This record gives sequence, structure tokens and C-alpha cells, in this order.
Amino acid sequence: MNFEKFSEEVEVYFAKPEFKKYEKTGFATPTGKVELASTVLKDLGFDPLPYFREDPPMDPAYPLMMFTGVREDEYFQTGHRHIPEMRKSKPEPVLFVSPQTAKDQGLVEDEWVEVENQTGKISIKVGVRPAMPDGLVRIPHGWWKPEMKQGAGHLSGALKYSDALLCPDDEDYLDREQGIPHLKGIPCRINKLTDAGKEAAE
Repeated sequence: MNFEKFSEEVEVYFAKPEFKKYEKTGFATPTGKVELASTVLKDLGFDPLPYFREDPPMDPAYPLMMFTGVREDEYFQTGHRHIPEMRKSKPEPVLFVSPQTAKDQGLVEDEWVEVENQTGKISIKVGVRPAMPDGLVRIPHGWWKPEMKQGAGHLSGALKYSDALLCPDDEDYLDREQGIPHLKGIPCRINKLTDAGKEAAE
């Protein structure tokens, strides 16, 4: 069935949208009001207002900053990597760096490298993108490969490619109120691989 036929034969009903519901019920806060200072955080003993926190000191061993959590159009979260059409479009995990960062690090488009920090390391391919700021590394979210070995110690490649391996869970990199790990501003470095290392990365 194509879209035209679907449009002619199938009726889709949506509930009538309701606007300004807060005028009847208030907002979903304990006070029912817009809370610029959170009463929930205050009751839990936290600062009720947004605040600034200094980054931990930079470690010279990890001169680059990475961010992750970015979804890719072909996939939904960690899913759909088993669909051949999606994998054909995006077959491997690819980091993004600026041309200057690629030059400084001696990186070549489409080569396998290793991204490492104090938490872990992953294998990933290089993508050079002019829009990327210098010194910043973009790591895609949720990579694994269904064709790889399953079970403990492997998890279909998640223990080799997943951005979660690079996300620290120590206090410096956690949202202290909720325990959510930061997905940006994480120090890292990019390691070149030997030919044997590149073969093992695939």
C-alpha cells in the first residue's frame, strides 16, 4: 500500500487538542505554579536554583573534549541496527572532529581509531566535519552490532563500540540531584591504531 492509497482508505482520528490546561489544574509542581525555584529540590536538601559548577582540572593525558548522546537518523536510540537498509546507510560508528583537530591528531577520514578516557575506550571510525569546533569530539550514541558475539563479555559489540563506556559515573561528572551522567564536557584522547588494531576494530 502506498501513501496515496493509505490516505484514501484509512481514517485516523485524533483527540481534540486542549490548550491552557494549567488554567484548570495548575502546573505539575507541588505549588501548582511555575517554579523558578524548585520546591522539590529544596525539600530534598538541594539548591532550588540553577547553579554553576567548575569543571575538574584538565588532565594533559586527555587533551580533547567529547560529547555524546547524539542520535542518528537511521536508528532509534540503540535500536534498528539489525535492519539491513539502516546498516547499509550507516554501517559503522563514526566520530566527528574538525579539520584542524584531524590535522593536529594525524587523523584520516574513515580510518579506525580508538577513543579513550579515564573510564574506558571504544573503537570508532573518523569523520571530519567543518562545522565541528576545534578540540571537540562527537561520539554517536548506543552502538553495537547484532552480527557480533552475544553474551557476557561481548554483548554484540556494545563493549567495543558503545558511548556508555566513555561516560564516567564519578561525582565530578554526575548531576548530583538525579545521578544522571553528563554527556558532554568529558576529557578524552584519540589513539591511532596499528594495521592489526584497525583489523581488530572492525
